[in-house]
Amino acid sequence: MTVDLPDSVRIVEVAPRDGFQNTRAFIPTGRKVHIIENLLEAGLKEMQIGSFVSARAIPQMKDANDVVTTILSRHDADGLSVLVPNMNGARRAADAGIGEITYVISVTEPHNRANVKRGVAESFDELRGIIASPEFRFRRIKLDLATAFGCPFEGRTPQSLVLERVAAAREMGIRDICLCDTIGTATPKQTRDLLELLGGSCPEVTFRAHFHDTRGAGIANSLTAIDAGVRIIETSAAGIGGCPFAPGAAGNTATEDLVFVLDAMGVNTGIDLSKLIRAAKDLVRQIEDPGASGHLIHLDDDKLFPPGLYRAAGR
Repeated sequence: MTVDLPDSVRIVEVAPRDGFQNTRAFIPTGRKVHIIENLLEAGLKEMQIGSFVSARAIPQMKDANDVVTTILSRHDADGLSVLVPNMNGARRAADAGIGEITYVISVTEPHNRANVKRGVAESFDELRGIIASPEFRFRRIKLDLATAFGCPFEGRTPQSLVLERVAAAREMGIRDICLCDTIGTATPKQTRDLLELLGGSCPEVTFRAHFHDTRGAGIANSLTAIDAGVRIIETSAAGIGGCPFAPGAAGNTATEDLVFVLDAMGVNTGIDLSKLIRAAKDLVRQIEDPGASGHLIHLDDDKLFPPGLYRAAGR
């Protein structure tokens, strides 16, 4: 595979949201803050630091307000965001002082009903209300399109359905959309085909990509997305996370794996790989739930991968 490499790629860390919410044992608030600060120290300045969702549905996020307010009191808020599924979540995010939110809608109807307990049309109506409401002053509203490549209920997602959801978002003024491989079934060819179609039909939209690594294709899909013009990739430290509707799924693409590959190929991410690996190892210890991670952290940054050793010459 030949990849047309850019000079830089932005990595968005999602472990404190997508990773934590799938962890069985409750992670104390102080540990969550500690993990987030370690990742920030490694250079991961763009990060989803939680989600304002129902505590009954996702108990792990019951302390989201405390986590967010603590982080915002200590660090620059630029680049930090939370996920919200509805108007109530947006209101809680605004009250906590966060300036950027990610709203989630599944491309497929049955997954949206399973995930956020409402139809796709209802989710879009609520997003429209958030955008129009005078009570919100978010700097950025990004849309996550879940099941953009495959659905656990309907199989492979038709490109035409993705185009339909993107068009609905564009009509509302959304210009930042993440295509999410929710169950990890995407292939490089499917990734390229979809991105080339979307890029040709809506060039004003910035597309991000978020690949799960269920079948070990996360890195390949990420590189394909980059080759197709995507410059923002979402990943999770230690590969933690995954979809509750995909039993046995291996979780997200590991941040440290993608950073290693990009660093070795001469692509700048602004992330310190050695610090990132240490932060990822510490994360697994802190969450006290090794079963939540399908990714074995095997990189020894002090011995096998000294900084810069594998960087491409001349870049």
